[in-house]
Amino acid sequence: MAEGDFFYTRADTGAESVLGLTPNGKCLPIPGGASQALNNTDTDAQLFTDSSCTSDGVALGSRQSADFSAPFPAFVRFG
Repeated sequence: MAEGDFFYTRADTGAESVLGLTPNGKCLPIPGGASQALNNTDTDAQLFTDSSCTSDGVALGSRQSADFSAPFPAFVRFG
């Protein structure tokens, strides 16, 4: 389990959101997709556009943030 929270700005509404339960190795949905993200966990993450987390992922290290453009990542996997 990654310790900490994953914050993101929803691409569909612009609202700030958070994923609090972030188990390692599981492909987790990012509701609304992410136009911005802050990985405020102690574990590196990969962000994906597909639900199987097999497309080319974008790395987001522990305590790092990033901005994204379409197609917005809609899934994340930690560890």
